[in-house]
Amino acid sequence: MKIGKPIVILVGLVVVLAVVFFVVKKDDAPPATPDLTIKGFATPEQLAEDKARKLLEGPLEIPAPVDGVELVKDGETIVLARSGEGKDATWKITAPVDAVAVKYVADKIPALFRTDAASAFSTRIKPGDEALYDLEPERRIGLKLTKGGEVWEGVDLWIGRLEKSDDMDGGGEPDTWVMKKDDPTVVYRVAGRDLRAAVDVSLDTLRDKKLFAFDANDMTEISVTTPEGAVATLTGTRKETPAEASPEDGAKPEGEKKPPVVTVDWKLTAPAGVAGDASVASLARSFANLRAKEFVKAKDAGDKPLGETPWRVSATVGGEKVTLLVSAAAGEDVMAQVEGKDEYAKLQRYSADGLLKTVEDLRDKTVLGTSAESIGHLKLALEGGGEVVLDRKPEGGWVFTSPASPYAADPGTLTTTISRLAAVRWARPGEVAEARAALATPDIAGEVGYGEKLVPLAFAKKMEGGEHDGQRWAVAGDPATADPFLVTDYNATRFVAKLADLRQKRLFPGLTQEGVQRVTVLAPGATAPVELGREKPGQDITLLGAPAGKTVQAGPVRTIVSTVAALQAKDFVDGKSAAALGLEGEQVTKVTVTDESGKTATLVIGDTSGEGDPNATIDGGPLAGTFFTLSAYQAKNLVKKEADLAQ
Repeated sequence: MKIGKPIVILVGLVVVLAVVFFVVKKDDAPPATPDLTIKGFATPEQLAEDKARKLLEGPLEIPAPVDGVELVKDGETIVLARSGEGKDATWKITAPVDAVAVKYVADKIPALFRTDAASAFSTRIKPGDEALYDLEPERRIGLKLTKGGEVWEGVDLWIGRLEKSDDMDGGGEPDTWVMKKDDPTVVYRVAGRDLRAAVDVSLDTLRDKKLFAFDANDMTEISVTTPEGAVATLTGTRKETPAEASPEDGAKPEGEKKPPVVTVDWKLTAPAGVAGDASVASLARSFANLRAKEFVKAKDAGDKPLGETPWRVSATVGGEKVTLLVSAAAGEDVMAQVEGKDEYAKLQRYSADGLLKTVEDLRDKTVLGTSAESIGHLKLALEGGGEVVLDRKPEGGWVFTSPASPYAADPGTLTTTISRLAAVRWARPGEVAEARAALATPDIAGEVGYGEKLVPLAFAKKMEGGEHDGQRWAVAGDPATADPFLVTDYNATRFVAKLADLRQKRLFPGLTQEGVQRVTVLAPGATAPVELGREKPGQDITLLGAPAGKTVQAGPVRTIVSTVAALQAKDFVDGKSAAALGLEGEQVTKVTVTDESGKTATLVIGDTSGEGDPNATIDGGPLAGTFFTLSAYQAKNLVKKEADLAQ
């Protein structure tokens, strides 16, 4: 059949139109949706090492290369910047405030990409579909990671909703819907990775309560100005000591070796001529480590939150001055403000008190500045009234100078306590008149002599309630001219004593175990004394003449020697005879002691069969001819027979 020319032309036209339609439709079709892949920063070797770690070791710390984080949430942008590397790395918030960031919270954000993250599914969306994935402006969270100012591994995303994943029943993480900020037409379902929890944090959660990012060793000067205008200046001298090198350090590159150990020696330098104490360095640490209870926006802080005239605490850090204004108002919460910032910090009272120091608080609180060995004269108040004076003899030992006494004196550890007398703090200018008025009629008076000095001391009555509850005003020297100071009631009452407590109680003062050369013990009922001595010079004391076939018990022998060296009266018994005290007759024990100079003294101990402390007397040493009690423990350590020492 012959086909006409018009039909051929018609068929050709249909074919051409079909081809054109196909080409046009092909050009209009949407392109295939892309995948999202983010390469993790941990190496296979690091991940293998982490997997091999034991439970108690915790996860391996793998530093992230990221040094910048930007979060966008509820219309607020939070910018974090990292400085330092590894364990020395710190994070700082640079916007919307300049503040220290909580390291472990900030570290969690780049740690999201420790290992590779990839989308399991992606799809194109139309405008208005963002809410299906929590990617609309009200619920999405912006996340950008940077390194050296450039976006790291393409992480500049909107984080959306979490979806249950197939692995969640086995303890895995959910999937997360995300969107690239530069392409709002495609959403990605990132498999097995919760990308929202670590970034869904508030500024308050990210922000460390520490006010300053610098370290105490970064400061070189601090000044504290009171509301009245008095200034105390602290100056720090920085010293760097090379760190001790380990054998492994020799092979490390210079940048990886241990940094030097930095110390700063702080001194009170103004006003001139006033020495400070350890509280100077403590103030420096308190300032650098100051933490807020909470931060308060200026609009919420009320009218004049710092009061009319606040304290000023300024520090020089790297040549720049940082100043903190602190309210002088009383109360448990104290308002403060870093000068130049549009917010306030609410401090706890104890934190503020660590900073608000006057010269009188920082001044060296040593009152006498001597040692126990240097003290040679004491005047103390006696309980019940009167006073007692003790003086050190040139040849050693102490005597009662007034009132005169036949007994040997011994202030014991009192000289140590008094030599260390310290002020709570010195009186501030506004307190001096009050202190002098209180000291006009002292409650306790004393006197201490050391070297060429004779220093009178006076203590006012103990204060009850208020700031100085349980403390006293005191003065060392002329009450009209010497600087008053606050002292604890305990230290003041060291200048009040009982006469009996000041008597010498050591039976053999200065005798050591090595100085004991011979001890004989004649116990009740024994026919012969037990004799302990050194068979040769330098040898340990042992039982002399031990029965054949018996072994000397070294423990009980050592106990006798150590007890002899430490013997002291427990209490004194005056006005009674030896017979009345049971120190005559068959129930007594006689212990004779010979020291390395050859001197001997015999201790007579009364009946030790009961539970109480036995009476005793001695015929030599500072307690010769006196009657006293021994502790039952010491007495029973001495009352031994041969059978107790050789078995």
